Amino acid sequence: MKPEQSSWIIPPVEGQLLQDLSIALGLPELLLQCLQNRGIKDPHSITEFLNPRLKSLLDPFLLPGMQQGVDRLIRARTANERLVVFGDYDADGITAAAIISQFLCDFSWKSSVYLPHRMEKGYGLTGEAVDHCLELHAPHLILAVDCGTTSIEVVDHLQQKNIDVIILDHHQPESELPRSCALINPQVTPSECPGFIHLCSAGLAFKLVHALLINLRKMGE
Repeated sequence: MKPEQSSWIIPPVEGQLLQDLSIALGLPELLLQCLQNRGIKDPHSITEFLNPRLKSLLDPFLLPGMQQGVDRLIRARTANERLVVFGDYDADGITAAAIISQFLCDFSWKSSVYLPHRMEKGYGLTGEAVDHCLELHAPHLILAVDCGTTSIEVVDHLQQKNIDVIILDHHQPESELPRSCALINPQVTPSECPGFIHLCSAGLAFKLVHALLINLRKMGE
């Protein structure tokens, strides 16, 4: 039996429209075709998409758990608590951890980063990785990035040690959710935050930074 052959479905090209837009906006036709394929067609939408501003983005506080997460992070900064950004070891987790860590460093959080070893500690917020993290950094607060949504027992273990956990993740939840002080994951309540449902953890990290920046500006910083 022969394997099924895939066929590419290529959207039609509106040649004259692309040429006119290319001349008017000074942009390559290939880029404009990519935008057209994604429903971004008129000059105003194209310009806004290519020149985004924070005020035109969705309010990060529309994400469930965001306000609780920001409040806890601000409290950690005020009290000079030790905070660890616990990331995953893949590209998304590392990027998300880097985005958040850079922001926390720039705004004087007492923070560090922990990335578990792929071969030695396993995936995600595991007991072995967490114990190693505690041994190295002795944090008061852990911000789990790109992991943690299904780590119910580990989060309970940390809470028993009086270590709070904030989870920032995009993975599918199970029927039971971890008892973290904040769970920021659009997959938990997808109907409540459709504008965020396709974000990876790096995208969610950007939204967390956006939310923290809004809060800091309100504080006069």
